[in-house]
This record gives sequence, structure tokens and C-alpha cells, in this order.
Amino acid sequence: EEAERIVRAVAESGAFSTIEALWRASGVKVASLRALARADGFGSMGLSGREALWQIKALRDEDLPLFGGVDATDTSGIGRLPPVSAFSRVLSDYAATGLSLKAHPMSFVREALDGMGVRTAAEVRDETRSPQGKAVRVAGVVLCRQRPSTASGVVFITLEDETGVANLVVWRDTFERYRKVTRLSSTLLVHGTVERANEVVHVHIRRIETVDHLVAGLVSCSRDFH
Repeated sequence: EEAERIVRAVAESGAFSTIEALWRASGVKVASLRALARADGFGSMGLSGREALWQIKALRDEDLPLFGGVDATDTSGIGRLPPVSAFSRVLSDYAATGLSLKAHPMSFVREALDGMGVRTAAEVRDETRSPQGKAVRVAGVVLCRQRPSTASGVVFITLEDETGVANLVVWRDTFERYRKVTRLSSTLLVHGTVERANEVVHVHIRRIETVDHLVAGLVSCSRDFH
């Protein structure tokens, strides 16, 4: 309903140049504006997420006299705020929308992963780099966990890094051995063997660990099916 109010306001009045103007014309709640700001929804106004949140601080759903003279477009205090790292901005995007158009979380820890001998998903898909039967390590954000009732306890996991996705096959015994880390981690580092069938590539897993400590603060949006 809140989104529809914004759509109607823009359809009736055209693009807005300030958050306050949008707020007054649409009648949406301030909480909805904050959600949009956290998701970088005010880029068309030339505002970063932090600048938008700064302006929204002056808005209240209740008409309070105390805030009657506050200029919601005043950004004079923004310069006094500590700088936000690129990694923190990506984490904020994931918390708000489950993805980021700025960068991938794993790209910020690639140097550390390289030191662990971890291949990228693209390298796993490359037959010259990862031929049939090759032992590999791959890490990424968990996109999906599936445990079909017809698969005799086999779990299928999709990991994503900055180069694409890697599809994992986790046999029942391995899943039971690493059940807690597999189910609760936002990111995984897995050890396994490449299985190739024409263009279809899987990694059959024998060991699983988490790398959540490398991307502390990442909110996972994994889709899990049983």
C-alpha cells in the first residue's frame, strides 16, 4: 500500500526533487522512507543512502511544533559524519534488499580466500582450470539450500561469489557431519571434487566450513526448500 501511494504521487505530480515533497504528496509513513533510503532508493534525487537518512531525520508522522521550522533538505551536518567504507555500504544493501549493485561481499575478502587456495566460481566452471575429478575449494554467499524428498537425503546448495555461482552436491553423511554450519552460515567455504556433465558442473562436497568471520555483519537471504 505504501509503495502504491508513491507510485500514484509520481504519476500525478511527476518526479520529485526532495524527499519532503514526496512525503507530503504521497502521505507515506516515515518508516517507509527510511526503508527506501537504506536500499539507496533516492539516487534519482542525487542522494546517497546516508544523505537521504539524514534528511528523513527531520520528518515525523505526527505534526509536532518542535519540528515545524526544521529544514528537511539541510545536509550541513553530513560532513561531520564519519566516512562509510565500500564494504559497509554493500552490507547495508544486503540488509535492506538481499543484494547490492555496488559490489559483491566476497570481492572484499578475495585476497584472504586466495591465500586459502579457494577458487572462484568462474574457475570451477572453467574446464581447463577445474577438470573432471579435480579437488577444489570454493566459497561464497549461500543463495539456496534444497533437500528434495526424492533425493535420499542429498542436499543441493548454490553458492555465489563475485564471478557467478557454484552448484554443490552434499551427500547425507557429509551434511549430517556439518549440519550446524551448513544450515546456519551465511557464507560457506567447501572442499570437494568437480563433477562435469557437458555444460553442467557440480562440486561433490566432503568438507564444509564457514567464512562468516570474514564478512561479519552480512545478512543472508538464502532460499531454503525441503
